Amino acid sequence: MAEKPEIIELWLTHGIDFKNRRISFGITGLEGGDDGNDFNWRTVEMVTRAILMMEKEAPSKPIEFHMSSPGGDAYEMQGLIDIIEASPCQLKFYGRGVIASAATWIMS
Repeated sequence: MAEKPEIIELWLTHGIDFKNRRISFGITGLEGGDDGNDFNWRTVEMVTRAILMMEKEAPSKPIEFHMSSPGGDAYEMQGLIDIIEASPCQLKFYGRGVIASAATWIMS
């Protein structure tokens, strides 16, 4: 069965796959920063909303977080860490390419 075009577009443009509970940060060009893969208020807000929606849908299922990022705003990174630590879902982190600065803190 083919997925709806808006679901595919959401994955390709924003790196969010609700069906498979995957968030890709930086790998697919999540919109927001100069090159789309740094931590700023737009990217962190989008990831936060995705996590909260996935938690609401199935709080006992894990969420995969795929990341490649040179870092970004330390305050936004701290806000995302708060969301991650408060989540009832198990978050599984996968990194490839550049994992630097704020991304290092998220991965750890």
